[in-house]
Amino acid sequence: MILQRQTTVLNQVPPQIVGGVLILISAIVHLAVARGRRLRWLEGEVAGLRERLTYLDGEIRTLRTEQAKAGAGMVAEMRVLQTLLGQFASKRSATANAAAAALAGPGPAQTTRSPVKPTAAPRIEYDDAEVLDIVQDALRESRVDLFLQPIVSLPQRRPRFYECFTRIRAADGSMITPERYIGIAEQEGLVAAIDNMLLFRAVQVLRQRRPGRGEFGFFCNISNHSLTDVDFFNQFIEFLSEHRSLANNLMFEFAQADIKRGDAKTGHALAQLSHLGFRFSLDQAYDVDLDLDGLAKRGFKFVKLDATLLLDTLQRRVGSLDMVDFKRRLDRVAMDLIVEKIETEDQLRDLLDYGIDFGQGYLFGEPKLSADA
Repeated sequence: MILQRQTTVLNQVPPQIVGGVLILISAIVHLAVARGRRLRWLEGEVAGLRERLTYLDGEIRTLRTEQAKAGAGMVAEMRVLQTLLGQFASKRSATANAAAAALAGPGPAQTTRSPVKPTAAPRIEYDDAEVLDIVQDALRESRVDLFLQPIVSLPQRRPRFYECFTRIRAADGSMITPERYIGIAEQEGLVAAIDNMLLFRAVQVLRQRRPGRGEFGFFCNISNHSLTDVDFFNQFIEFLSEHRSLANNLMFEFAQADIKRGDAKTGHALAQLSHLGFRFSLDQAYDVDLDLDGLAKRGFKFVKLDATLLLDTLQRRVGSLDMVDFKRRLDRVAMDLIVEKIETEDQLRDLLDYGIDFGQGYLFGEPKLSADA
């Protein structure tokens, strides 16, 4: 009965109104569906923004960590430089006092050193007093340049490593090579400062090239003077601890003579460097009868032999060496042989007969100024 009445009432409603109501209901349903879709889209956007914010927060944290590490590294650098400059100032003061005492003595003061003045053409020859003055000024004014010489894989001649050398610039732009200044620097106690500047320059280049997979490496020579200078070496270790990520790309070279005559200080210094992950190379080897097992235990991964010495030994002109056995012993302790001072194609041809893996010398490239330092 009620249903019949409702039907009767609906039948009395004009069709236009019924159609309008249906259109309105359809519009409301469509709007609700559209709003639902819009809400789901907004929820997806919010989730994406949250994910992006999480990523950016991680990036910010990473940048802050890297900035803190870089800051700590700079602090370590400044501490090392401060130590060196303190030693440098003391050395200059002692030199000045000695000069003053000489001037106070009887008779006119005699000197063979003339002031170094800038000239259009760089000077070539300097006396010892001038060289010392140039080295001191270069350390103070940061005129110590990094030169790189390639170490190539053989027989491809593809650069695999680079040895780092320092060249000191005088105020007139001329270059002083290590052969000229090392002896004087050793006498004046400046070798640690030069070693340190070499390391700073190498680290600068490695930072800019951002290595990470060990594609190439730098060899830096460290003297026994630096290893046994306790004050300097403690700062040196602190600096390197801030750059442990470079351990796969930075190798330290030590002369065989320094290692042989090294004392407990030398051994402790090597142990500290090895603990940080850095690897070593035995440089200036003059005796092929090497304790490879002992060297490997101390962190040595490379042995450098002079090309002439090696060829003379292999050809029985000096001593004797079974190259097959020698390379087998090297392989057993995971060490590589680098033959240096290869100057001619004839030398290279003779060496390749013995299966040499790495070579260095003017035949493959002379030391060149690093554009990145």
